[in-house]
Amino acid sequence: MMKTLHVLVLFLFFSYSTSQVAPTQLVALIDFYQNLNGPNWITSWPINSNGNATSDPCLAGWYGIKCNGPNVYSLVLQANALRGTIPPSISALHGLQFLYLSKNSITGTIPYSLGTLSGLQQLGLDSNFINGTIPTSFLNLDILQSLFLQDNQLSGSLNSLTGIRRIQYLYLSRNRLTGTIPDAIGNFYLLQQIGVDSNLLTGSIPVSYTHLRAHETGRNLV
Repeated sequence: MMKTLHVLVLFLFFSYSTSQVAPTQLVALIDFYQNLNGPNWITSWPINSNGNATSDPCLAGWYGIKCNGPNVYSLVLQANALRGTIPPSISALHGLQFLYLSKNSITGTIPYSLGTLSGLQQLGLDSNFINGTIPTSFLNLDILQSLFLQDNQLSGSLNSLTGIRRIQYLYLSRNRLTGTIPDAIGNFYLLQQIGVDSNLLTGSIPVSYTHLRAHETGRNLV
């Protein structure tokens, strides 16, 4: 069985932003904090019991946040005891390029609005308790390079992923995904690794997948 090498590669600025975060993005961050049990995170944010921030996320460099000017472009909160659902207001972080919320206790579905963040390059939601289908809005993520959704409770087909043509690393293992494996995904010219094992997928493995450096499709109904 192929082992997933989950490497987070971010091209980050090494100095804090000199601009305050955009007001709409601050509201979205507070909503995110409140929906995901922020006061009980391992490393929390300076938001008081009234829901007011006591410092600026960009200027003060809140944990897991990187900014480019007034825009949050990186949100990385892996293994930080997040619990709850991802709010639709996350779409207000319109400059987001890197989002990693892996190894937490996130429940509910992936909000449709997440797929409207067309600048996303890396997305990691693996090792949570997320259910429902992969939103059709993911068809818009055409510059996404890495997608980690393994070890959740996702269901439905893989059709929402046929637009991520620049994907390099795609991991969907150990969910409840159904249907066939789309031939189109195997034809993505930059794709290097894919894992779809331990789902409920049917049909044959497309010929287009044979060129991949690593792929795992076992424990399905194929």
